[in-house]
Amino acid sequence: MMSHRMQHQPIPDTDPLHALGSEGTIPPDVYEHPEWYSFGEWTPVCAAIIRQVRGRPLAEVLVYRAVPPGATMINPGDWVTTHLGYARQHAVQTDDPADDWPVLVAAVRADQVRSGGSDIVEWGYFGEPVSGRIVPATMQAVR
Repeated sequence: MMSHRMQHQPIPDTDPLHALGSEGTIPPDVYEHPEWYSFGEWTPVCAAIIRQVRGRPLAEVLVYRAVPPGATMINPGDWVTTHLGYARQHAVQTDDPADDWPVLVAAVRADQVRSGGSDIVEWGYFGEPVSGRIVPATMQAVR
């Protein structure tokens, strides 16, 4: 398994995407006030996703991850996001877009995605390794 992780890692025993508030990581009022657990332009899309999968552990959700060139897998313990724009922000390497990393997308189950601990934008992936598709650089994030 190719690793391109940093020292800071997600924790597997936090709230799953489909049951926020169940493990005490994020309070259950997140569904009524997602803006308290998010930041900036990412909030509307991420809030819609947590509401769509609430109570549905087998619901399919798209996750995104910026990866170094040549990486094709999203692995257990990897940081992911449900917002393409947020992943693209992490793909930026220099002022030259030619240096930007690719962003992978994969469809996973909601019960495989765990809270990053403080917001509804960053998540840990805890399923089997999954092959991601490279998102074309011309594809825009939903806002």
